[in-house]
Amino acid sequence: MWPHAPAVLRSWAPLAVVFVLAALWRMAYLDAAPSLPAGVDAVEYDTIATTLLDQGRFLTPAHGMPHGEYAVRTPGYPAFLAALYWSGERWFGSRYALVRPAQLALDLAALLLTFALARRLVGRRRAMVAAAMYAAYPGFWWAASAMYSETLSIFLWAAATLVLTIGFEGRRARAFAAAGLILGFAALVRPTGQAFALALLIAIIWAYGLRDRRWVWHFTAFALAFVVVLAPWAVRNSRIFHRPVGLSSYGGLNFFAGNYLPFHGMFRRATYPLVNRITAGTADEMEADRALQRAGWHNIRQYLLHHPVGYAALLWRKFHTFWDAYHGEVAVVGWRGWAVRGSLVHHALLLLALIGGGVASFSGKRFAPLLAAIAITCLVHVATICEEGRYSLLVMPYVMILAAAGLGWLFPRVLGRGPMELPIEADSQSPW
Repeated sequence: MWPHAPAVLRSWAPLAVVFVLAALWRMAYLDAAPSLPAGVDAVEYDTIATTLLDQGRFLTPAHGMPHGEYAVRTPGYPAFLAALYWSGERWFGSRYALVRPAQLALDLAALLLTFALARRLVGRRRAMVAAAMYAAYPGFWWAASAMYSETLSIFLWAAATLVLTIGFEGRRARAFAAAGLILGFAALVRPTGQAFALALLIAIIWAYGLRDRRWVWHFTAFALAFVVVLAPWAVRNSRIFHRPVGLSSYGGLNFFAGNYLPFHGMFRRATYPLVNRITAGTADEMEADRALQRAGWHNIRQYLLHHPVGYAALLWRKFHTFWDAYHGEVAVVGWRGWAVRGSLVHHALLLLALIGGGVASFSGKRFAPLLAAIAITCLVHVATICEEGRYSLLVMPYVMILAAAGLGWLFPRVLGRGPMELPIEADSQSPW
C-alpha cells in the first residue's frame, strides 16, 4: 500500500530516537527540579503574571526606578505565564500545572525547528548531529524546567530564523511578514529581539543587493509585521508616560551597572543606592532610564580616557561570562555529573562552531541569520549586564548548527557534503 514506507521510516527513525531521548532526559530532570517559582527572576515573573491575571493590571517591581512599576519588564513572558495559570487553574486546580509541560513542549518543538533549519543549511546528516547536540545539552533541560523566558525565546528565535530562510529561498513576501510577526512577539518576551530584528533587516538588504528591487517589498513586509506586533505595547506606554517611549525602562539600569568598573559589570548590593542618587529628581521610570543611560556613557568616556586597560578587562570578562557554560542550576538539582560533562560539551561545541563558522564564511550569504543572531546577542550583553552563562542559550541552537557544519568539514566521509559546500553557482537561486 505504501511502497516507500520502509525507506521513509529509516529516514526519520534517527530523528525520532533523538526526540524521544530528549523528552526522556528532560522529564527525568523535571522530576528533580525545585518547585515553582524558583529563582529571583522567576518570583518576579510570577508576581507580574499573578497581578495581570487577578487584577487585570500589568505592574512590575521597581528595581530602584522612581515610580518604576509600568515598563521595567516587557509583557510577553508574564502574559504567557498568566495564560498558563488561568488554564492550569481551570483544568487542573493548580496555577503551575501547565508551566513545565508547556515549556517542555516548546523546547522539543525548538529541537525540531533546529533540525529543520540545519537541514536546509548543512544537509540532513549534519542536521541530525545538530539535533542530537540540542537533545543532550543540559542548559536546555534547565531552561524548560525554570520559570524564565529563555525557552519561549529560543523557540521564537528559531521559528523566525527558519521562516526567514524559507522566505529567502522562495522569495515569498508572506514568509518575511511571518518572520517579522514572530520576532515582534520575541521582542515582547525579551527586548534583545529588537536588535536581532534590526540585524535581519540589514541582512535582507545585503542578501539581495540594492540593485534587486525586491528587497524593498520584502524589507517592508518584515518591518511592518514587526511593528504591528509591538504597536499596542508602545501605545500603552505612550499613554502612561504621555510621550513616545521604548519597550522597557530596564535598559538604562543594565547599561549603567554593566559599565561601572567598581561593580565588575554585575549587580551589587550598592547598585540601588547609587541608582537612587543618579535618578533623584526624575519624574518617572523613563526619565530615570535616560539618566542612567547618560551616566553609563559618561563612565565609558572616562574609562576610555583614564582606565582603558581596566575597561577592556571588564568587556573581556563579560564576553567570557556570556560564552561560559550555564550549569549551576543543573548541579543544584543533583545532576552534578551531567553539569561537568555539559561544560566539556559546551566548550567543544564552541570550538567546532568556530571551525563551522569559518567554513560558512565561504558559503555565500545563507548563514547570515545565524551569524547575525550570534553576533548581535553577544554584543548586546557585552555592552550591558552579563552575569550568567544562561544568556547565550538563545543562540546555542545556531552554535550547534555551525558546530555540526564544523564536524562535517572534519569528517566529510561520515557526514557527507552539505549544501554549504556546493558551488555558489549551483545554489544561485537563493541569496543565502
